[in-house]
Amino acid sequence: MNTFTNLSPEDTVYLLKLPYHLAHANMVDELCTLLTDFDFIDHKISTSTPQLLIEDYNLAIQIHIPQLTQNNLQLIQSAIQLSANILTEDHTQLAGQLLGRLLSYETPEIQTLLQQAKQYKGSPWLRPLISSLTNPDASKAVSVASDRTLKIWDLDTGDAIASFSADSTLLTCTVAPDNTTIVAGDILGCVHFLRLENMDGGKEE
Repeated sequence: MNTFTNLSPEDTVYLLKLPYHLAHANMVDELCTLLTDFDFIDHKISTSTPQLLIEDYNLAIQIHIPQLTQNNLQLIQSAIQLSANILTEDHTQLAGQLLGRLLSYETPEIQTLLQQAKQYKGSPWLRPLISSLTNPDASKAVSVASDRTLKIWDLDTGDAIASFSADSTLLTCTVAPDNTTIVAGDILGCVHFLRLENMDGGKEE
């Protein structure tokens, strides 16, 4: 059960504004601890919006904090940004979204957050076992379409930089933790293992 369940309306309002007060009181350690606490993140998303939580991370990042701590907060913030549309529709996907995007990051703060996420009991949910969603610091994304093609996209430019055409309709795809190997499954049950090559050569073959 979330630590912040069954709060009074007054306490809920106070908690939603707590990052602002901690930042302006220069209570840096308390603010960073709060923003890496799964129960707080879950409570804020379920009672307000992902955007308000994203702005809380901006408060912390603007304060003078150790670089490693700043990097961790930016990773969490970016994971929430990437998941914002999903979480707006269904906040119960928070644990799965964080795990799917952050599992490959091994810093203690990130791993502690993910261990807390694994304990989520709010509703039935599907737990990613590998980092299978777009990473917060990813520069590329992969997609499949009904025309039997798999494409690699440059997230900075929005351009497709490589493609692969299968013999039958591709239904699903994911990127392995090495960020180079791509696995795709087609309608006939075939699994395709692909590796992105020639990234330093300019042109894909």
